[in-house]
Amino acid sequence: MTQKIKVYYRELDPKTIINLDQPAFYREFTSLHKYSRLPEHVHQEVNRQYIEQFDQATGHWTALENSIREQGIIYPVVISTGIPRQRDPSEVPAYLRPTDSRFWIVCESSGGARIIIADKLGLKVPAVINDRVNLYEGQPEMRLQELVQKTHGLKNIDIVDRIGISFPILPKVHLDNMEDTHYAEERSRVVTGIIADYVLPELRNL
Repeated sequence: MTQKIKVYYRELDPKTIINLDQPAFYREFTSLHKYSRLPEHVHQEVNRQYIEQFDQATGHWTALENSIREQGIIYPVVISTGIPRQRDPSEVPAYLRPTDSRFWIVCESSGGARIIIADKLGLKVPAVINDRVNLYEGQPEMRLQELVQKTHGLKNIDIVDRIGISFPILPKVHLDNMEDTHYAEERSRVVTGIIADYVLPELRNL
């Protein structure tokens, strides 16, 4: 039976979100055997190294933070409640797991950088929430007109029965004239280097 997923708009405390879209949980890292068993400080160091190196190459993180300071968060992040469906639940390390999975509030694929910067700046995060476990039951649902307004008329919005709403590609409004190929190449280079120089030695120590 197809599940009808109710969608809500809320402004969330970034500390309440299980952020699987932050650099430390990019799929290139989480696909490594036993990666989710690494301690929190290792994942934090992966974040630090990635943000520093990718920012040096592209200016992405500095530009995004400056944009958020000046304009706020333009596009809401996408959140789901309950067990992730776009990501393998085993990728969520023990230290991020609330005991009852009904209370998991997860960013699976869109908004990781905005969540990190909002947390740094002490801001709430605007979020489109795919409520798969009726966590917000009884509260006003998000209507289509509100969705269009909150996403500034974003064209590429996907709606899938078991997933809910997602934004596959967002415009990089904070980066002028950067080719997508350059962005992807630098991401791959930085991730590959961190895996070889830092993550694999840590995994050998488990």
